[in-house]
Parts: sequence; C-alpha cells; structure tokens
Amino acid sequence: PLWMALSASLPASWSPLQIYFGITVVLSFLGWTGLARVVRGKAAMPGMIDALGHLGLEGSEKVPAADFPMSSIVAPGDATDRRVAQAGITTVALSPRGPGKSGAPILAYKPAARDFDSLVVEDPVALRMTWSERDRYKSGDDVRALLAKAAEYRAEWKEYEKALSEWTPPKSAPEKEDDEDEGDEDADEEAEEDDEDEDDKDKKKKKKKKKGEEEELEPDPVTGVWEAELSRPPRTEPDSLKMRLKLAKPGESGAIEGNLRSRALSETLIEISGYFDRKQRSLTLTGLGSQGWVNLSLKFDEGKFVGSAKVGADELELTATRISNEYVVAKRPERRKSEPAPGPKGEPNAPKLDLKLEPLRAAMDGEKAVIVEVDREDEILACVEAFEAFGIEPILYGAQDLHAVLGRVRGKVRGVLLDPSMVRWSPSGGTQLRTPYSDTQGAGIPVAFHSSAEEGAIDLPMMAAYAVSRGMSPQGALRALTSDAARMLSISERVGALEAGRDADVLLLDGPPLAPGTRVLRTWVNGVEVQ
Repeated sequence: PLWMALSASLPASWSPLQIYFGITVVLSFLGWTGLARVVRGKAAMPGMIDALGHLGLEGSEKVPAADFPMSSIVAPGDATDRRVAQAGITTVALSPRGPGKSGAPILAYKPAARDFDSLVVEDPVALRMTWSERDRYKSGDDVRALLAKAAEYRAEWKEYEKALSEWTPPKSAPEKEDDEDEGDEDADEEAEEDDEDEDDKDKKKKKKKKKGEEEELEPDPVTGVWEAELSRPPRTEPDSLKMRLKLAKPGESGAIEGNLRSRALSETLIEISGYFDRKQRSLTLTGLGSQGWVNLSLKFDEGKFVGSAKVGADELELTATRISNEYVVAKRPERRKSEPAPGPKGEPNAPKLDLKLEPLRAAMDGEKAVIVEVDREDEILACVEAFEAFGIEPILYGAQDLHAVLGRVRGKVRGVLLDPSMVRWSPSGGTQLRTPYSDTQGAGIPVAFHSSAEEGAIDLPMMAAYAVSRGMSPQGALRALTSDAARMLSISERVGALEAGRDADVLLLDGPPLAPGTRVLRTWVNGVEVQ
C-alpha cells in the first residue's frame, strides 16, 4: 500500500525507472529522519545475561548487609559498562565478591541503559549466601538459623494478611449538617486570613535578605548526594555529574570525603576529598580520574553549589543540586524507631518490616532467588534438603561435586552456576574431557553462564562457544546465556527472549550465534542502540 500510494503521488509522465528511483529516495529520507531504518546482519538474538558478575565494583571487597540498596552504587554512562554491553552482555547480576551472614544483596541491572529508571531491572534480584564453613560440622548452621527466622517472619505477615482480609472497617461517620458546613466555611476563612499573615511575615523576611543578610546555614549543608550537568566540547549534549559527599564535622568547617562520577571528567569513578569553609561558604574538592586530576571550586548559594570543575585545560561551569541528605555507604544502617500512624479502630496491626528478611520472604513465595555457594557432595544434599523444607529452590554456585548427585537434586533447585572452568577430567580416568554444563543440562537441571569478574563478562560468549565445542548443544548454550538465566533470577518477564512485551534488548550478529568468529555488530538496550 505504501508503494502504491507513493506511485500515485508522482507525475504521470515519469517512466517506471524514474518512479523506482523516486520512491527509493523518499524511503531513504524516511530512514534518515528516524521514521524508518533498516539494519542488516546474519542473525539476531536476545541480549546475554551475566548471572553473577562484579562489573563496576572496581576491586572492592566490601560485603554489604542484605538490606543495602545496591542500585545506589551504579549510574548510567560508564565507559566500561558500555564496552561490556557492546560485546553482547546487556544484563548483569551484580554481586559483591563474597557472601554475608545475612546474605549479600545482588542487583540485576543493564550496564548500557541511558537513564537510572531503565538501568535497574530488580534490586535486589537475589541473595548470595554460603553453606560451607571451615569447621565442616558447622556448615549450614548460619543458613538454617536465618531460614528459620525468615519463616517466622513470613508466618507473621501471613497471619496479618489473613486477619486484614477478615476485618470489617467501621462504618463512616454521618455527614455534617448544613449549619456545621457553614461553621467550617468560617473556620476556612479564618485559616485563610492566618495564611495571609504568614505570607506577609515571609515577605518581610525576604526583604531583609535582599538588604544583604545571608540565610543562616543548616548544621550540615554538604553531606548527601548532589547532581549537576556538564557540557564539555566537542560534545554538544550535556553529561550528568553525581557526587556523594560527607562532611567530617557538622556545624563546623572541615574535611570532605566522597566520590564523583561523570563521563565528562573521567571514564571511571573518582574518589574525591577536600575542605568546606563554613565562613566563606566555599567547597574545594580534588581527585584523580582517568583523564587526570579533577579540581572543583564551588560556592554555596541558596541551597546549591555553584562553580566550576577543571580537568586538564578545560574549565566547566556547573550548578549542583542536592537530591538526598544521606551519605549511603555499604554498612549496616542505624536502627531508627518510628511509631506507625494509627489506623481505624480495630484494624489489625502490621508486623514490623525487616528489610534483611524481605528477600527471603519473597524467595519462599517464589518471587526472588537465593544463590548458595556449596561444593562437596554431602553438603550439596544437605543444603538442598534444608532449603526444600522452607519451600525454596536454591541456585547452587560452584557445586564441584554436583555430577555425583544430579539425579537426587533434579527438580529441587532453580539451576546451577558452575565453576568457570569449562571442562574436567572424566571421573572414570583416562584423558577424556567433558563439560559439566552439558552433563547438568542433560540431567534436566538448568545452568547459566557467569563471569565472576568485572570487564571479564565480555568473555561469556567465548565460554559458551567453548562449551559447545566440548559437547554442549548450541541450543542449550544459548538458553544458558539468555532465557534460562532470566528464569533463574525471576526476571524473565523483562529479559532473556525476543518476545512481545519484553524489553527490546537485541543483538545483531555477523554469523550464527556462538559459531567461531561470529561478532556482535550492533547492540540495542531498551530499544536504544548502544553507541
């Protein structure tokens, strides 16, 4: 229909050849203007998933508590993140480099997303735990105790939800009579007059400030998260800047520590330090980035820091706005007592919310995953049995002796993240090599590939291709890189397949997926091409 419509709009005197070239020019123009675009390759596939990696941690060994929001340490625009995405890894399960007693949180995020809202897939997407202990007799004790505590917590919420569903709210009070409404109107008029008086007072205060009196500083005008935009030639579009700052002594001048991320200044996170002069209301910061030393000179003015950032020979103006008063670090947060707002008379009281146990509660309902590090045959069986008692199918991580118990754990685990070593010697002796990925999939247990690395996530396609060369089926390897990994982490509604309703994470290849020599030509994340 489009071809016929265009043909009818062209002069009748044109020859068929002229009509062909005329329509070609029109369609090309539509492509140039963004209304239509054709891309060519040999194959397309969903974006790949790193089921457990450390991208962006930059060597950090810290293990945060289970209630720490991992999304607070990531930001869009990182150059390393984009390189990983251009290699085909569009979703990463970001894990600390170790487990914690209460479980370490894992974040599922898209390293090449353009904004924060599309960056985070799920936070947390899973908890990471360990079963084995140095004292083998104590292996699993901490995990069992935590599961029992989470089960009690879940039971409290189930009891509350049941009581709430059976509770009948009291009838609403009868409507007020007309004379009462008139009284309310009088009260409203008096309130309006009071508001006018307050407005007059505020105007007088403002007039005083105009005469040169500066607004009194709050005790800590620095600590928190600050955002700004920077424009650095030759780029025309502004880049975002995000700072996390902490003042050593609130109420006084003092040292500043924190970090800064901005693609305009550095391709990596910058650790910064400096000094805040309370009397002069000035802030100086410095730190070493990938492009050299970065120096910021800022002045506090009407709740914002205004000044410049200097890197090399470039000096960039900025105005930073505080979006949070908290300095978030990976540590156990302070407990704050808060009184819940009273509800209607007789309404059941909700249990106290415990953010450390919420992920396990969700796992017991099948909504989140638990990744457990365990290796020995006897410990694998004990681990699976313990989680089964609480209705959780764990994801086994490591699982060196899994081949000995494949039939006994089938149907009781969500899947397995095997050791990155791709092949092992045959247990029967000799020199025959086998891939544990193929054996595990053949037993009906899903597997997923993971890097346990930062930029090393780029090697995932090579790991999968090597597994195929050692007996794993190409279809099984593709599932392990995409749909099986997504199902394990309960994010298959968004990623892992090319289907209507899911995020448009698409790879264009120059050959068959996982074939030797096949390269990723182009990558789209959320429907936007990664440049």
